[in-house]
Amino acid sequence: RVDEACSILMSAGFALGRQHPAGSARFSVICLDEDAASAAKSLHAGLPNADWYDGGNILALLENWQSETPHYLFGFAVDAGSAVLSGRGHELLRQLLAKGPERRTHLMGWWRSVARLRDDLGGIGARFDAVGAWVALDVHGSELSSLYPKPGGPAWYPRRQRALFFDRAAHQHAEIIIPYEVVP
Repeated sequence: RVDEACSILMSAGFALGRQHPAGSARFSVICLDEDAASAAKSLHAGLPNADWYDGGNILALLENWQSETPHYLFGFAVDAGSAVLSGRGHELLRQLLAKGPERRTHLMGWWRSVARLRDDLGGIGARFDAVGAWVALDVHGSELSSLYPKPGGPAWYPRRQRALFFDRAAHQHAEIIIPYEVVP
């Protein structure tokens, strides 16, 4: 469901890009999977002064994500970069997730499974407190239990053109959303 994941990230990126006058925010587009390259390049081209990152320079971004202005990072298939992130990169990613929001830096990233997200955040003992909101595609409710406040996860099974959205700050229950297609 690469197309739906890309559409969700692109929609978020274009919406945030329109909210900020030129120069009032920093945008970084990260693409770690060739299947998402077209969508990621489209988002990169559509955001003012956006920076491009891939497997060759992702560590430079994770070492220097701090910004004087709000900074939005859009990560396409972040888990595809596990080999590049191995060790220091994963630690830097965890620091970004833990400390970024209080410094106006926000990562909107796509992982292809909860297990891969957990691995990138520290393995079986990983804490998901830093994940403030999520959209789930192609994952069963029971797999989301570590990200959900109620035991066992939400009552949900994946369906095409449907996603499950949960925001810790606003929701008690996850909500079904219909992701719109954004053509790259």
